[in-house]
Amino acid sequence: MGDLIDASRLMGIEKIRLRAEDIGIYVWLKMGFLPTSEAWREMRREAFDFILLHRPLLEKERDVTALLTQVMAGGPRMARVLSLIDTEVPSRKIPSRFTRKMMPFGKVFFLEAASPGNGVLDLRDAETVKAVESYRARE
Repeated sequence: MGDLIDASRLMGIEKIRLRAEDIGIYVWLKMGFLPTSEAWREMRREAFDFILLHRPLLEKERDVTALLTQVMAGGPRMARVLSLIDTEVPSRKIPSRFTRKMMPFGKVFFLEAASPGNGVLDLRDAETVKAVESYRARE
């Protein structure tokens, strides 16, 4: 990933576009990519349903009505907010011995509920560059 960013900057590329599927949705989001407006429209509906599904667990730590309002009113940057929600919810795909494995909401949503979609990494956007640098520091 670091080489891609460095090469893009050297060539004067300002935006990198991709198609994210399966685990890629969560990983690319953590790297700084955001869904396109079109992809976000689909993701927003899925997020709304996923929040309602896990409302009892989420309500212990946050105002779910406010979160639902943010999701419906927010744009693609809201995907970053969702990815950071760490309230544990049961995974449908990661097995545990006798029960469903509990994992952070953001991770479960993007790995199991969000539809594949197109994304963009805007190297001119300060928030995106900060996300990229933060991810690169972990590599």
